[in-house]
Amino acid sequence: MGPFFAFIEMNRQGQTLGGKVLEVNGAGCKKRFMHSLKIGNLTVVVDKKEGACAADARRNYQTDSNYNWITVSRQSTDSNHPTASAVVETIDRLAECVGLIDTHYFPKQQYENKGSVRLNQDALYKCVIVQEVNRQLLFETVGLSKMAAKTEIDPADIEATCKHFGLPPIIKKKAEIAKDIEYVKSHYIPEQLDVWVNGWEKASERFVNPDVKIAEEREKTTFDIPVYQYGRKVSSFKTIHTIDGDYIMRLPVILRDKIQAWYNADSKNCMKVLKKKMSRVFVLKGEDLQGEKSDWTAFKKSLCNGKKENIVIDYSDVEKDIDDYLDMYETKLMKRSYT
Repeated sequence: MGPFFAFIEMNRQGQTLGGKVLEVNGAGCKKRFMHSLKIGNLTVVVDKKEGACAADARRNYQTDSNYNWITVSRQSTDSNHPTASAVVETIDRLAECVGLIDTHYFPKQQYENKGSVRLNQDALYKCVIVQEVNRQLLFETVGLSKMAAKTEIDPADIEATCKHFGLPPIIKKKAEIAKDIEYVKSHYIPEQLDVWVNGWEKASERFVNPDVKIAEEREKTTFDIPVYQYGRKVSSFKTIHTIDGDYIMRLPVILRDKIQAWYNADSKNCMKVLKKKMSRVFVLKGEDLQGEKSDWTAFKKSLCNGKKENIVIDYSDVEKDIDDYLDMYETKLMKRSYT
């Protein structure tokens, strides 16, 4: 057994505690995914031209010069094996294609330096749930539906994971675990899971205009777990301010994709509706109430540059999504009266 799998086994020795140690971040989830594969049962396909990738465990592939074909096995994921780096890179790209949401959490570091016991217990549990959903999504993507359908978390696993990271154990019932897994599946958007993991007070700080001191600024905690989508950064436009000047425009990845798809299909109508809707919250050209310049030119240019992208996505509900997004600013972020 090479060091790659030795590392995984070392981190899963919670079996001796009456349960197994679960993954709390994306790196561990990907390792667990590869570790679960039996020799030769998965072929990962990488499109050389488009950079996209897919995987299928159900059939053998024919040679095609447009693709790289990599069969994932225990041997090929051994770090001493010549194809190891290619396999790891391919799995990384698979995670990006699936759009997995990472919880970049390291409990021991957070516990010792930043957070309370209670905060860490809650965060550890929620990160475990997110990574279980990620595991299921990976197996669904490669056609291993049976492995995806079975939840691999028991209450004893939660206790073992807490103990492994030096935290007092927490008791969770199977019904609660199942309910939270369904919650994550139905709210699988980085911004929503950010709020679920970190709480609204902390998550909302990411919208604050860095050039503005808010008089009634909340007391900030230092406990903060990055929650983001693999290979995608949230689009933050610091040049676009809310009317009160306190916040910047921060577009969720999925909403940004829908707007881009809409723009690519009908740029004229897209811009007309966007301007009308967004102006109720943002200053698109001019000064906010604090006298700072606000301009959406960079955002418009980004849409224009993105027209070359081949985005295949259903944007039929994008106007409703935009309204919901703007409602969030008006009801949760913007507190000053500017009428």
